[in-house]
Amino acid sequence: MKISPIVLSAILVLAVFTVFATPAMAEKPDIPEAGSYTYTTANLSATIGETLSTSWFYLTVDNCYDEHFAVWVDSDLLTSSSPSDFTVTQEFGAGDTAILTAGDIQVNRKVIPNGVDSFKIEYTITNNGATVVSDLRLFQVLDYDIYDISHDYAWYVPDTDWIWMTDERYYQCGYSGNIPSTRHGCDWWSTQIYDDYVDGNLNNQNRYPATGTADAGTGLQWNLGSLAAASSTSVTVTFWFGVPAGEEEPPTLCTDPDPPSHDFGSVPSGETRTWTFDITNCGAGTLTWSVSDDQTWISMSPTSGTTTTETDPVTVTIDTTGLTCDAEHTGTIAVNSDGGTKTGTIRVYVPCAAGPTVESALSSGTPHDIFQIGDPVYAIGSGYAPGTYMLYVMNDQTWTGGESLTTDPVTTASVTADAAGNIPVTQIWAYAAEGKYDIIVGVDGSGTYSTGDAIDGEINVGFEAIPEFSTIALPVASILGLFFFFNYRKRRREQ
Repeated sequence: MKISPIVLSAILVLAVFTVFATPAMAEKPDIPEAGSYTYTTANLSATIGETLSTSWFYLTVDNCYDEHFAVWVDSDLLTSSSPSDFTVTQEFGAGDTAILTAGDIQVNRKVIPNGVDSFKIEYTITNNGATVVSDLRLFQVLDYDIYDISHDYAWYVPDTDWIWMTDERYYQCGYSGNIPSTRHGCDWWSTQIYDDYVDGNLNNQNRYPATGTADAGTGLQWNLGSLAAASSTSVTVTFWFGVPAGEEEPPTLCTDPDPPSHDFGSVPSGETRTWTFDITNCGAGTLTWSVSDDQTWISMSPTSGTTTTETDPVTVTIDTTGLTCDAEHTGTIAVNSDGGTKTGTIRVYVPCAAGPTVESALSSGTPHDIFQIGDPVYAIGSGYAPGTYMLYVMNDQTWTGGESLTTDPVTTASVTADAAGNIPVTQIWAYAAEGKYDIIVGVDGSGTYSTGDAIDGEINVGFEAIPEFSTIALPVASILGLFFFFNYRKRRREQ
């Protein structure tokens, strides 16, 4: 029999079309649509967590995927969702098969490990009845609730017969069967479960929502045709979790604390303090980072680095030298990286230091302000910059500023402040004369009293020198003795 060239060409075209029209069953296909890079983590490691043998949760590092299945038997829909139409005759166990029955229909569900980011479910459907099932259909339904229920979207890829879900943080989940699906569906999750396959047909919607995100649910449908009595048929569904194949998950900057802010509290002028925060990579790959600040009194070390999984500490140092006292100072530090940016606030309060002090004392260093005439007078002080100063003993008066210290001092002495800013016990007057006095240390060296000078007796008396008790007591005793003597003689004459 001869075949015409036209017929032969038609047969060849039909054969080619048949080959290329059949979707490829990929284990881990490229994902043609990607989510954003606003949040990433390592590939999800899915584990099987049983709730019921009729429906399982696929647990991940963040939340879960919620899975159900359904079987259409000659216009009768049998679902595994709650309430289930199936009776569990063999519970699922690790590595075992769950056996579920509904009338003459038996479904064996077996989970097959397929690597850390993939697994398979093998459905074996058996007709235990005495008559043929003329219209058998299987539905695989999957919800996606990572991040939260309102930030998902789902889409179907005709070329590979895979259905995919993702969220705004770049997690992906996809699944497909070992035979081409008949129909597919992307819809609101509740609709996908309860409405779309009630009539035996998924909606063939290619994306849900059409734009943006929502609570997406998905489904694949296989029309398996007739199933003879006492016979079985099977479909194996492959699930895959992670980030898009062929694309590396980017690094993500994390700091501890987040944000990297710190309040140093009160720090005196001229002092330094340190504080440390940590930089880590919460994503994948290598995070390259650097730090910067906007104040000269802030410095950081190290100023740059890279990290994969390790923690990089950064030490922040502040130096309050030259900062205005009695004021809060703030600065901003920034961590810049190829995985994001973090900024923090650094605060410090610089109190004003107490002014220098001086006071009269005994040779032991004990403060003292009443001396006897002729006693030596000593002085002590604190709060000075190390160095030598002129000390003036002045007649007591009220000091307001601008008074001369060099015109008429009672006496003067040179005093030296040590490295700690203290004036040790120093003799300032060898023999005190009777009177009331003030002590002034000329801090600015101007020879004129100013508010920055140290003073003992700015308003009240600094110290005073008084006569000894014996000097006063002898004349008084003599007078009293003469009084009693003459009074005694007078009484004798009267007798």
